[in-house]
Amino acid sequence: MTVTVGDKSVRGRAGGFRLALLAAALVATVGLSPARAEASRNVGAGAMTGTVTFQAPGVPASGEPCAATSFTLSGTATAVVYNTVIMGHAGTVSIAGAGGATCEATSGGSGTLTLTNVRGTGVTGSEIDCANPTATPATTLTGGYTRTAIDIEAVVGGSCKINGYDAPVLVTFRGVLEPSGFSVGGTPTLIAPGINAPIRQATLQGAFAVEPA
Repeated sequence: MTVTVGDKSVRGRAGGFRLALLAAALVATVGLSPARAEASRNVGAGAMTGTVTFQAPGVPASGEPCAATSFTLSGTATAVVYNTVIMGHAGTVSIAGAGGATCEATSGGSGTLTLTNVRGTGVTGSEIDCANPTATPATTLTGGYTRTAIDIEAVVGGSCKINGYDAPVLVTFRGVLEPSGFSVGGTPTLIAPGINAPIRQATLQGAFAVEPA
């Protein structure tokens, strides 16, 4: 998060990363055949957009000392994920989770991240299930994140089912996290989260890769 919203250089890195991952996913889908697979493995990539909501008081404004934070995450992704023992999944994935840090500031921070819901059904009926709050016991993807200004990277791991075939995975996400909630005309006249107000909400967008753990 930073006061420089829409950093073109950061967006460029995220966009290039997204294209590279999608190309890699297509190559993997074509190049891996069930006949050659020795075990169930999941590979793929996709793009995600979402919203991050920080619990009060939020991320401190610029110049303030870092503080402990907690947040919830919700979003959707378009993904291509291939399981080496059967056809893959292509379609929309719903994502939800939560996390927090012990010391986070507008300039950056790092902490834990747990995805509690990562599921979707493709147009052909394919299914992906990587984190399921209704399962017994509930399943999750767990890990952490590191953020510098609006540039963020997160890595989580766990188990992911593609069309019922389960395999351990590592998911790496890179993108941008931009503060929202700017307003003009109130008291004070300008409210700019991250500048003169805490950051309570931000938009998240970027690309991710799925690989065997």
